[in-house]
Amino acid sequence: MWGVVAFKGAEEVVRRVHKEKETVLNWSEKIKTKYPTLKVHVYSCLQATEPPTDGQAKKNQLWCPYCVEYRKFKHDGTRLVCPVCEVSTEDFYTKRYNKLFGKVKT
Repeated sequence: MWGVVAFKGAEEVVRRVHKEKETVLNWSEKIKTKYPTLKVHVYSCLQATEPPTDGQAKKNQLWCPYCVEYRKFKHDGTRLVCPVCEVSTEDFYTKRYNKLFGKVKT
């Protein structure tokens, strides 16, 4: 499963999910072409990716293993989540790749 999300500023305006990556990449390109001012992100819903060995998070950022980028996770009222793919810091791979076991409290 793959997803695409588009933001206008901080507001989410489009979110779609499909089982095939190619379909989502096509959607992403169509959104970028039709609405060039939107910020468009593609992410995996199931496949976690390790952070790059030479990568370094900026202050207050965590590695999102599904977006494959460092991101500033937001508090959604009950937990910390990636603003793009909405994975939380309770996810096994998010904890593993950010060395958060026993550290993050919601």
